[in-house]
Amino acid sequence: MKLIFLLLKDSKKTVIFASLCGALSGACTALLLSLIQQAIAPAGSGQGQHLPLKFAAVCALFLATTLGSHIPLLYLSEGAILKLRMHLVKSMLKGRLRYLEEIGGHRLYAALAGDVGSITDGLSVIPAILISTVIILGCLIYLGFVSWKALVALVVFILFAMALFVAANARAMGRLTKARDVGDVLFKHFRAVSEGAKELKLHAPRRRAFLDTMLLPTADSYRRNRIVGLAGLETANAIANLGYFAVIGFLIFLLPALHAGDKSVLASAVLVFVFMLAPLTTLGNHFHTFSQANVALRSIEKLGVALEEHEAAEDLDVRPPAKTVDRVVLAGIDYTYTGRNVDERFSLGPIDLELRPGILFITGGNGSGKSTLGKLLVGLYEPDRGSIRLDGQEVTEANREWYRQHFTAIFGDFYLFERLLGIDGDAGDERARRYLAELHLEEKLTIEKGELSTTDLSTGQRKRLALLVAYMEDRPIYLFDEWAADQDPQFKEIFYRELLPDLKSRQKIVVVITHDDRYFPLADRVIKLADGELVEGAQLELAAATRPAGREPRRH
Repeated sequence: MKLIFLLLKDSKKTVIFASLCGALSGACTALLLSLIQQAIAPAGSGQGQHLPLKFAAVCALFLATTLGSHIPLLYLSEGAILKLRMHLVKSMLKGRLRYLEEIGGHRLYAALAGDVGSITDGLSVIPAILISTVIILGCLIYLGFVSWKALVALVVFILFAMALFVAANARAMGRLTKARDVGDVLFKHFRAVSEGAKELKLHAPRRRAFLDTMLLPTADSYRRNRIVGLAGLETANAIANLGYFAVIGFLIFLLPALHAGDKSVLASAVLVFVFMLAPLTTLGNHFHTFSQANVALRSIEKLGVALEEHEAAEDLDVRPPAKTVDRVVLAGIDYTYTGRNVDERFSLGPIDLELRPGILFITGGNGSGKSTLGKLLVGLYEPDRGSIRLDGQEVTEANREWYRQHFTAIFGDFYLFERLLGIDGDAGDERARRYLAELHLEEKLTIEKGELSTTDLSTGQRKRLALLVAYMEDRPIYLFDEWAADQDPQFKEIFYRELLPDLKSRQKIVVVITHDDRYFPLADRVIKLADGELVEGAQLELAAATRPAGREPRRH
């Protein structure tokens, strides 16, 4: 029923109109049954000469009402799917980044691709279910006029078969729902196979442990739930088929006893059953699709509620970002992350930091909190305590989106879009081509009307392409998270000695997370993070020398 409510929420009038057309379609079926009965009845009624015209007119009306039921619901269902998909995407984009990282991209993708696809399939069969249901009702109404005894008996058979069918289907759907949940984890493991193939190939014990303790148990659980669920569906189908034979037995053995000597009643009942056979089969076949779509919709609703609970406040500040920024101040910033496990706890802060136009290097060991600080700085994470001010204006929930628009960032897990989105005009193409030449990428790809000819490049080349996009955005503050880590010595030199000074000359605030200590003298300021705490300037070497031996940095 959730799918029906989804359509009603979009347009009650369309659903009512389509339902009325479906009802008329069913009425036409009853009329056709009556006309056929008259045509095969003995002559003498005096209406035979008009039957062909009546039959043609009812057929035309049946066609019109069937289309009137299918087509509006088709438009409505496709529109509902579009709204559902866009709502889910917008909820993801409005959700807090920390929560999106926790639930994982595999669940988000499974919802957008798998669940929405199942809902699409479910909505597509609603017109057929509606028409089939109305046709069955029309046939039963006609049978009631012929013989109320036959109607009662047939309805009892149908209800009994439906009760068994629904019970078997409900059990099957329960197991398929479990399979759907396990499928999220299985999809995550498949991603690990794809993205971690090199690591698995190079380490046989790791590969065996992954296959034996992670992939195989999850895949086996998915298999077992699917087997039980699909076996339940087959049982439901077998019950439905048995119901057909039960009706045939009723027609052969019971109905003649109820109407001894009245062959016309038996003929009418047989005709009704022949008409009902196709819609009954349609209902049985589509009921599974409809049920799976309801399971998928419940899964999406559950994810949607979770996303809304972790949704950032609506941005109330619609001002465009400033062209230049003179000062960003982080005062007393604290941030604590607690993962699913008790030992996955990381604390950053308190951080007091002031940024002005120029070049700032942030260094520190793995797990010291550099990337976390970067995400706090650009507004992707919200601090637990403390404040951030941009040119004197405090960043709050109401203007955090506006604050984020002042930054261009390239993180270690950056993503490259296939178009220069948000950058307009032919002038943008011309600038992009100049940057392609400067970054030695002009032989690797082209840019026409903002579209990149390819993003299938090496890691270093992809980072250079991301740098091109960052230059095109021309924001007042730049953040580079280990950008030079995958570059050859030539481009490291270009990045540190040419590109960063160029940004500084344009009065940009440039923050670089780096381990390249040979380039530290090029920065206006160097700070170090150690276990989530900040050490600056001349204290860097002292901090390294006094750090307790064997102490590992905490995770971030």
